[in-house]
Amino acid sequence: MKFDKTKAKKLIHVALFCVICVIISRLICFGIFYKKTDSASIKGYLQGFNRWDAGWYKSIIEDGYQDEPTNHEGGDAANWAFFPLMPMVVRGVSNLLNISHEFVGPAINTSVFTLALIIAWYYLEETRNKRVANIFVFLMTMGMYSFYFSSTYTESFYLLFIVGFFYAMKKEKYILMGISRCSCIGN
Repeated sequence: MKFDKTKAKKLIHVALFCVICVIISRLICFGIFYKKTDSASIKGYLQGFNRWDAGWYKSIIEDGYQDEPTNHEGGDAANWAFFPLMPMVVRGVSNLLNISHEFVGPAINTSVFTLALIIAWYYLEETRNKRVANIFVFLMTMGMYSFYFSSTYTESFYLLFIVGFFYAMKKEKYILMGISRCSCIGN
C-alpha cells in the first residue's frame, strides 16, 4: 500500500476544519455558560454537560445496570432503557486514566463527534460537494443544540455510526456497513 501525500493533506485539512469548528462552538458554549453563571470554572462548565438523562448514564458508569426499578418518586424507574456502549467506553477510559467520568464523558463524546464530522464531510463531499460538506460541519457544530454532542449522552456515538453506515455503503464496504448498522441499534 503506497502512501498518498494528497490524501494525507486532504485528511489533515478536513480534520483541522472540523476540530476548529468544534473548538469555536465549545468556546461559544463556555462564553454563554460564563455569562449566565458568572463562573469561569471548567469543572462547572463540564458538569453543565452532565444534566438531565446524563444522571442515568452516570449511574450505569458508576454502578452498572440496576437489578430492579428504584428511581423516581414511585420507585418505578430503572436505567435499563439506556444503551451500554458509551457508558462502557467512558468507564473504561476513566478507569484507565484515573480521571473522573464527569470530565471523560464530555471529552470522549466531543472527540467522537469530531470523528463523525470528519466522516460526514467525506461522505458529503463524495455525494454532494465540498461546499455542502463544509456547511454541514458548520451547522452541526454551531447549531443551538450541538451541546448534546458533548454531553454524556449517546448522541455522538449514534451520529458516528449513522455517518459510518452511509459512508461504508457509498464505498461498498458491506461488512463495515453492517457493523455500523448493528452499532446504531445498540446505541
